[in-house]
Amino acid sequence: MPKILLDGISKKYGKALVVNNLTLEIHDGEFACLLGPPGAGKTTILRMIAGLVSQDKGNIYIGDKVVNDLPPAQRDVAMVFQTFALYPHLTVFENIASPLRKKNLSDSKIKRKVEEVAEVLGITHLLQKAPGLLSGGERQRVAIGRSIAKEPNVLLLDEPLSNLDAKLRIHMRAELKKLQRRLGITTVLGTPDELEALTMSDRIAVMRNGELIQHDSTENIYDHPKNLFVAKFVGSPPMNTLKFTLEKEKDRMLGKFGTFDLDLTKFQDRLQKIESGTELIFGIRAPDIALQPEGKDRQRIEATVYTIEPMGAETVVALKLGDTIVKTKVPSPHKIDIDQKVRLAFDEDAVHVFDTKTEDAVF
Repeated sequence: MPKILLDGISKKYGKALVVNNLTLEIHDGEFACLLGPPGAGKTTILRMIAGLVSQDKGNIYIGDKVVNDLPPAQRDVAMVFQTFALYPHLTVFENIASPLRKKNLSDSKIKRKVEEVAEVLGITHLLQKAPGLLSGGERQRVAIGRSIAKEPNVLLLDEPLSNLDAKLRIHMRAELKKLQRRLGITTVLGTPDELEALTMSDRIAVMRNGELIQHDSTENIYDHPKNLFVAKFVGSPPMNTLKFTLEKEKDRMLGKFGTFDLDLTKFQDRLQKIESGTELIFGIRAPDIALQPEGKDRQRIEATVYTIEPMGAETVVALKLGDTIVKTKVPSPHKIDIDQKVRLAFDEDAVHVFDTKTEDAVF
């Protein structure tokens, strides 16, 4: 299957710059993700790859071939839209079969392929129904089935699971990933859902306002965010952030947080170029905050339980540190009450620090 290369592409709608000088390579057979909030440019990028929208600048390569001037039908690309775009006068079977009939396959091969796709998507019992009789989630599955049935070289997914219920969405994430692996289709998913991105993708391109912020493996996007936007956008709950002032005292480095101090001497090699008195942003993810019993350890910080959110196997606990709220996760059930005084400790190996002005990661 071919790679995709977007080489300096830009797109404007009127005066609005929707995609700004984007260069991005998606590997052969990779499951890639465009992740970002609404307005990040995800759908426009997918439509440019498909040939449904032309870029104003730059080149698009599929394999080693520039496809700028090729119509959609000649790009061997399939796209699943947010809207279902099904043929209302055809049955589910015929909707899925429609791209196969254009390949002049035999009826037996078409039947076998449609039934195979339907089984994967859990819609075998719907094959003889019309789209108008289906629920939104069922119609979305038919749309996915129609796209993957012809086994294209490139599969583009524009929020394909957005109309599914939570349980089915989890199932479909796994099935789509499994199917993509089996077929080896170079796949690009556009989504604002960071959980979809993390669970389905090989690499993630984080987008904001039409610009690429960070492109990396799922692990590095989560563990080593390039800046504060990526850190807070990826992860649930979002990364906890607290402002502090760096103070250097002889051989020690302290973080002055207002209501508490934190010894940061462990990070002195990474902080040595930063002047004493500089305001920075401290970042820590919820799973990396541990609740501790009352103790005298100076690295343990006193907090007050603000809210408790049971979530099955885990409970999200919001803690008040002065005027700041941070969240942690604890196993359920956990004996803890609102307004209870607790002590917490940060996993020092999971600490992040960001520049206040640029919001870029210091480490």
